[in-house]
Amino acid sequence: DGRRFALKAMGGRVAGDAATRFAREAEIAAGVSHPNLVGIVDVGVAEAGWLYFVMDLVKGPSLDRARERIGSRAVAIDLLVQIARGLAALHAQGVVHRDVKPANILLAEGDDGRLVARLADLGIARRDAPRLDVADTLPASIAADDTAPRSLRTATGAWIGTPLYMAPELARGEPA
Repeated sequence: DGRRFALKAMGGRVAGDAATRFAREAEIAAGVSHPNLVGIVDVGVAEAGWLYFVMDLVKGPSLDRARERIGSRAVAIDLLVQIARGLAALHAQGVVHRDVKPANILLAEGDDGRLVARLADLGIARRDAPRLDVADTLPASIAADDTAPRSLRTATGAWIGTPLYMAPELARGEPA
C-alpha cells in the first residue's frame, strides 16, 4: 500500500534478559494506541533468529535535535500537552515510561503544519499492575555500580532511566 515504517531489531543470538526486555517493550507498545505515541505494527523473529518489531515511521527529528524549531512558548506548551496526553494513555494502561527525555520525543509535521510530538522508546517501561514480572537490567558496567540510591536501581542493582531526567524524588533516594 506504499506506507513506510521503521524497524527496530536486535541482531545476533539474543537470549535471556535482553530478549525479555525487547519482547516486553514490543508488548507494551503494541498494547497502547494513541496519536502521541509511536505505535507498533508487527513483532516477530526473523529466520536468522534476530528479534524485531515494526513501528510507525515518524518523519522528523527528536526534540533534543530540534529545539530551535520550537520558537515560541505557545508551541512549547502545545508540545508539552501532547506529551502529557501520550503519557496519560500509557498510565491508563498501567504503564510507566521511566525514560521521558527530549531524545525519546519525536517530532513530525502534521497535515496542518503544526508540530506533532510522539513519545517513543518503551525499552525500560514497566507496568504498575503485576501482569508483567520481569526484572529490568542494564549492561553489567552499569549494574555493577552500587553507589546509586536503592530507589534508582532495580532488584538486580541496575540504574533505570537517564539520571538528568529522573524524578527528583528518585535522585534523593525516595520513592517516586
